[in-house]
Formats: sequence, C-alpha cells, structure tokens
Amino acid sequence: MTSIPVLNINRGSPRRAALTRFRVFLPRRWAVQVRTLFFASFRDTVGAPEAMIDLEPGSSVSDLLDHLQVRYSALARVRNTVAVAVNQEYAAPDAPLSDGDEVALIPPVAGG
Repeated sequence: MTSIPVLNINRGSPRRAALTRFRVFLPRRWAVQVRTLFFASFRDTVGAPEAMIDLEPGSSVSDLLDHLQVRYSALARVRNTVAVAVNQEYAAPDAPLSDGDEVALIPPVAGG
C-alpha cells in the first residue's frame, strides 16, 4: 500500500503537528481505463459498438488483446488479423496504453 501524508493546514499546536504523521492508504495500483471501439464483424462478435476496459498500469496493446481474448473468446481466432489504432493512429502490439486512450479494433477488409 502506498501512503500519502496529509497536509498540515493548521500550524503550531501539538495536535496539529500529529496530523502530519497521519497517513491515508491508497490502493497500490490504479487501473488504466481505455475506451475500446469495435467495428464491423468485431461489433457483431462482441455485441456492442464499444466497451470500457480496465487494465493494469503499463499495459500495452497486446495486453488489451489478451484481455479481450479472454473476455470474448470468439476474438481469439482473429487476433492475428486485427489492425489496432490508438487515439486514431495505427499502433504496434507493444505500444503502451494510457488512461483515457481510445483503442479501435479494425477487422481485415476485403475489396475489389
């Protein structure tokens, strides 16, 4: 657990000085939340156009794909064919994700 000292806003008295030793305990890790957009067949597979996904800090695009593969097993078979964009720019699997990022999963497109 990480602790943060409380600011001493009342200076001078012993009681107030004791308050500076008080610690507030916060969770050790904060989740990184990314907005994940699903297009075309991925939208049909997932059953929704988007999802908010919580990941560990320091997660990458590959970690997000791992998470989605567990959550939506049907995505496992198309993992190697998906294109990924982070904040509207194509991203490699090792690209880091930050809190508030928008990640788009784009299925392969055929055309003529």
